[in-house]
Amino acid sequence: QEEERAAAQDPRCQTEHRGSFFVGNIRQSVTIRFGESLREQRRRLGLTQAELAARTGLARSSISEIERGREHISLERAERLAQAVHSTLADLLGKSGGGD
Repeated sequence: QEEERAAAQDPRCQTEHRGSFFVGNIRQSVTIRFGESLREQRRRLGLTQAELAARTGLARSSISEIERGREHISLERAERLAQAVHSTLADLLGKSGGGD
């Protein structure tokens, strides 16, 4: 609950009202957490965004947007990114870039 409240206060988590503000905030929170974890793991491996893009077939600009939590991606792309950084989707979704 505390994490959900923090996400609601984070301006990056503000979403358009489309019937459920709460669901939109959770989705955005997961997107941000995934992006932060992806960036952390990419850096740990010493990869640039361009190198990760080449490994996954995504544009470097997409990698940047994903890492900043600004681009929603499919599970297929998320899995491809996780594999490219020698991780699992569960690990990337479970970690928080904030040091949790």
